[in-house]
Amino acid sequence: MSDINQIEVFAAVVKAGSFTKAARQLKLPKSSVSRKVALLEDRLGVALIRRTTRKLHLTDVGSKYFQTCTRILAELAEAEANAKSTQESPTGLLRITAPVELGSALLEEVLQRYLKAYKDVQVDLLLTDRIVDLMEENVDVAVRAGHLADSTLIAKKIGGGEFQLFASAAYLKRAGSPAHPKDLVNHACLAFTGHSDSPEWELENGKTRLKIAVPDRVTSSNLSILASLAVRSVGIALLPTFVARQGVFADRLVRVLPEWSSGSEPFYVVYPAQRFVSPKLKAFLACVSEVTGKQRS
Repeated sequence: MSDINQIEVFAAVVKAGSFTKAARQLKLPKSSVSRKVALLEDRLGVALIRRTTRKLHLTDVGSKYFQTCTRILAELAEAEANAKSTQESPTGLLRITAPVELGSALLEEVLQRYLKAYKDVQVDLLLTDRIVDLMEENVDVAVRAGHLADSTLIAKKIGGGEFQLFASAAYLKRAGSPAHPKDLVNHACLAFTGHSDSPEWELENGKTRLKIAVPDRVTSSNLSILASLAVRSVGIALLPTFVARQGVFADRLVRVLPEWSSGSEPFYVVYPAQRFVSPKLKAFLACVSEVTGKQRS
């Protein structure tokens, strides 16, 4: 049977980077910390940590075990915290980060609902396309798109979207509508550079997948600029649905090659694994779930 205390001590040692620091943080004798990790390794029958005089190193098994244990401990802590905090009211500053375009499209209604429901919270919203280190920059929660790398962050899927081809009716009347993705080589293409500097567009139609080396008339890391240029008949843009179907773009862009798209891309909220999920964060996550659930229904 698993010993949660041994697992917690092991995780503390890895996070602290040494037995001595972990013992100090846990307020335990160093010998007790070493013994608990040794007992855990004996029970599992594998070495989790390689010890040297200067530094400890995780074995391959130890690294995978640490990631799994961190998630499990965080979920246990969240369950306990949720039980204890049900009567507490959200208060204080919540720091949020999100990609510029996705955050603008998704968070407006979420924040409206959140701030209206909880009068004692304040929000600091950082919209940036760089990946923010939540722990380093003291950020509570992030919205992220795409498949996540392995991480000790807690991730909750909140929906998804895909990149589709759009142009104005006037552009298609002037330049003609492509009948196949290969016809895009004869068109002015407006390319997003946020994912890659490659001029290739990857499109799929069921099980058929193609890479098209498009002539990029305009490249930009700003999706709204590309959508605006498409509206102004500059060319064909590969845009995420959450951009093309919002605001002024929704009624002025025509879907091109509607059977083709980039494929689905998931959206997540992520936050650091922690022993206590604050009421302000818990309430924000609930608002995100409510809004994205309504959008999917």
